[in-house]
Amino acid sequence: MSNRPYRSTSNEAHNSIKEHKEVFYDKIISALERIKIGGTSEEIAKEAGIEYAQCHKRIPELITKGKVYNVGITRTNSSGRKAMVRHLVS
Repeated sequence: MSNRPYRSTSNEAHNSIKEHKEVFYDKIISALERIKIGGTSEEIAKEAGIEYAQCHKRIPELITKGKVYNVGITRTNSSGRKAMVRHLVS
């Protein structure tokens, strides 16, 4: 037995989302198409109609896939912190 029981629940959580990732990717991409000027994870999630955590975790994956990039500017989000603006790769 592992001395890190969270690892199995973390793996279970990851495996449970695998089949839904493409749906989230499509929602995020569609939201960015509608936003046109790019958006923070918070702005994208709101436009996509998904939870922030669902969006925030998928953005790095879309960057790795070459679909989204960091614009290089930030905007203030609802918590008052600066958040990176992302945009679709043309």
